[in-house]
Amino acid sequence: MPRSLIYIGALCLIITCSCLCAPANGLAAVPCGQFDTTSQEFTACAETTPEPGPVNVPANVPNNPQVFCTETFVGNEDRPADYPADRLWIPLISYYNQTCITGGDPSAAVTTTISKTGLGMVRIGPGAPPPPSPEQIAQTVIAKLPIPTPSPNFAPEADRISVQLPVWLWIENSVPVTASETLAGITVTVSAALSTTTWNMGEPISPDNQYQLKPPTVCAGPGTKLAVGLDVLQPPCGYTYTWQSLPERTNNTGQWPVEVTATWAITWTASTGAAGVDTVTTTTQTALTVASYNSILVPDGPR
Repeated sequence: MPRSLIYIGALCLIITCSCLCAPANGLAAVPCGQFDTTSQEFTACAETTPEPGPVNVPANVPNNPQVFCTETFVGNEDRPADYPADRLWIPLISYYNQTCITGGDPSAAVTTTISKTGLGMVRIGPGAPPPPSPEQIAQTVIAKLPIPTPSPNFAPEADRISVQLPVWLWIENSVPVTASETLAGITVTVSAALSTTTWNMGEPISPDNQYQLKPPTVCAGPGTKLAVGLDVLQPPCGYTYTWQSLPERTNNTGQWPVEVTATWAITWTASTGAAGVDTVTTTTQTALTVASYNSILVPDGPR
């Protein structure tokens, strides 16, 4: 049989074995060039440098003298000049000097430069995530801020709310909060201060139109607690009910639903000089019984 045919047979055996045999590192679960949706890893084809050694031509080829070949690694394909600088370059073609001796006769040695593609595999996982930005760190800190839910208060008497009499509205737990955190060498400090409170008092515009509610009352800050010396008829943050919360108006609950939302103004600064603003809202729901009472105004003085 011609020597060229023997050589081609040997080379085909090398390439077939190299492409079908699993790597020794046990990472052959995903074929070369495919993405594993379970491990979120891509298995790229890349070069490996095999150990030089004899390679035998299949013995079942009749009248074929034994051929021994050794290979010496020469190098990989060059990185293209226009390949993006920020992407990982994995050479897929490697070059070897292959020397084959037929029948044990060194004088008959033939050396040829060959190329191989896709020998072995290299795993490329998701890689290390980029460092967090100051904005991302700020959002992490904001999510951990101990911002309280509003605790609503009503006056003059929370259990005797009357129509046509202003209701004083205010919340507790309005102290500013601050927190800091350092990630990836960046320190971010976040501060939160109560900005506004929004009161939805649950009263419709009329008893005949219970699906259209009166607009909410928006107050700056937490509101003011009723105290001695303040005009009970002039609350800084207040609401005056028009309609009693009769069972037929309230789906038999006898109360108007009340919802108060506290809006906190967020400011943050980073050690890099970056800064920003944000808002956080917290909400509490309750209900009030509103009735009609006869009020008697008593002048100041001895009682």
